[in-house]
Amino acid sequence: MERASPRIPTAYTDGYRKARPHDPVAVDNYLRHTGIGDPELAPIMEELSDMPPAELHRCIGAGIEGHDHVLRAAPEPLRDFFKNVEEPSWLDYDALRPGIRAFHRNVGLMLVAFVTGVLVEGFSTLIAKSFNITGRVGSTTRRLQQNNRHMMDIFFPGGMQRNGDGWKLSARIRFVHTRIRTLLDKSDDWDHEAWGTPLSAAHLGFAISVFSKRLLEYSMLVGAQFTEEAYRLSRALIGDRLATAFDFPKKSPWDVGTLFQYRTKQRVLRRLAGTQRVRAHNFTQLLQISVYDDEGLSYRNARPRPHGEIEEMVR
Repeated sequence: MERASPRIPTAYTDGYRKARPHDPVAVDNYLRHTGIGDPELAPIMEELSDMPPAELHRCIGAGIEGHDHVLRAAPEPLRDFFKNVEEPSWLDYDALRPGIRAFHRNVGLMLVAFVTGVLVEGFSTLIAKSFNITGRVGSTTRRLQQNNRHMMDIFFPGGMQRNGDGWKLSARIRFVHTRIRTLLDKSDDWDHEAWGTPLSAAHLGFAISVFSKRLLEYSMLVGAQFTEEAYRLSRALIGDRLATAFDFPKKSPWDVGTLFQYRTKQRVLRRLAGTQRVRAHNFTQLLQISVYDDEGLSYRNARPRPHGEIEEMVR
């Protein structure tokens, strides 16, 4: 029996008609996720909605930082959440290394592309509705610095491992997203019929995928250089069928043993260099244009507020 099509938010009606004939499974899957927020974390935060903000902030911070002596005193739902956090089975840290090296080799151009192209383009789509309603686009300088900080942390070697700063900041952002989602859910400014669930899984997934793609494209337009090797290694990891579907360069007869050659190269480089180091110039530049202060992020109870107050809530 054919699965029934998901409910279509009215803003997607025209696009749905055009896109579905090309890939009905992917289109229906995307639309289904416009009705999904964070079903794992949302009920936990709802249960903790009456906690004093300072105490909630302290408990969440303890869970993220791994301060078990503090987390032991936290409410049980929060303790269980952090106890059950697991890495996805498909995650391969070795596959992230070429991207990390490419980012730091072209960091200046990456940041130019991110600030002047990727973010501007992203704010012109439906995923920007939440930013506009909450007023978060208004504090442009700080907002860009926060984005730079996040990008720096996730691209730092080991940054997305459990104790890495990239993982920790991503986890904090997940909690903030949950609070903003609750806020918008109760706000008259959010048109559920037209846009679906605020900060939906569809919008977050779309943002991650398209921002990454456009970052590569825009950075190359302003002069960044990437070798064919990321393509060859990726093809070896994901397989010929998927690589061909992504329009990767055609496989060369010399590409046999790509993974073996790559591993051998890494061993040689480690012996020559000792440890992998980020260029001091690039690292210093990232620190200077990123937010590193003591304000942190707030997880206060979300309720409808005037736009200006919302910005204070989620700083």
